Amino acid sequence: TLSPEQIQTTMNKEFSKLTGCLREEAARNPTVKKINLEFIVKGNGTVSSVRLNGQTSTPGASCIFAKMQSINFPECKTCSKTVAAFSFTLGK
Repeated sequence: TLSPEQIQTTMNKEFSKLTGCLREEAARNPTVKKINLEFIVKGNGTVSSVRLNGQTSTPGASCIFAKMQSINFPECKTCSKTVAAFSFTLGK
């Protein structure tokens, strides 16, 4: 599987792609202060699924999934998938 460092480095570099979705999610749910992303990275480095705060079929999860499909994680030729998580707190 990809290492936590590989996931963290890629997410830090590509995080700006998610900011529009996060602003929309904060507007929809003003009481939500923490975002938990769980996602699967296939061996070729593409994202195949995303859960936002445990949900897959919300507008926020759909937006994040669409944006994350444009993020390229490192390839892992010896693994079929990596289950990863990324969490952060929303600021004002």
